[in-house]
Amino acid sequence: MGKWIQVTTDDERRRYNELLVGSYPAYESANLKGLNRLLGERGGRAFLYAESETGDSSFHILLLMTPDPIENGVWKIVNAVPTGEFEPVEAATITYKKIRDLMDEWGVQSWYGTPQKDYGHSGINQYFAVVPDLFWELTSIEEATNDRFRYTFYRSPERRGEDEDFKGPGATGLDVGPSTGKA
Repeated sequence: MGKWIQVTTDDERRRYNELLVGSYPAYESANLKGLNRLLGERGGRAFLYAESETGDSSFHILLLMTPDPIENGVWKIVNAVPTGEFEPVEAATITYKKIRDLMDEWGVQSWYGTPQKDYGHSGINQYFAVVPDLFWELTSIEEATNDRFRYTFYRSPERRGEDEDFKGPGATGLDVGPSTGKA
């Protein structure tokens, strides 16, 4: 089992940014200045998952969330990105369990993300495709623009702790296969 760390130091921020820039073409223009703005001025929080305790791994997950600048109490998932060699269902389960834990810890009931429709890489496309089947909190999927979806999640306080084994509708029998490396 891997380990999540909160990205707080300059070195951790540089590592996060390097992994993001090197992950998929959609993130090639990401930069440290933008990450620092989201973590500082915008009050965001970033986390890095690695399979090993040392952080050296062929599989990472990059997670960055910020409070929505308009809607109080709502958070935006800026990045929820698996990199390297990963299995989409496993990576989504690890990612969204962490998001659930953080939202419960912070007392946040609603969050959203706007993944692209096509990252030019089958593994990450499959990763986002399995989300609707795994998570009962997903309340809507709408097309925000021509190239993105908007996933909206609501976590009722009455349902916390329920369905934590990720056995949502259609979650069993998903056969999306493994993903490898950079696009």
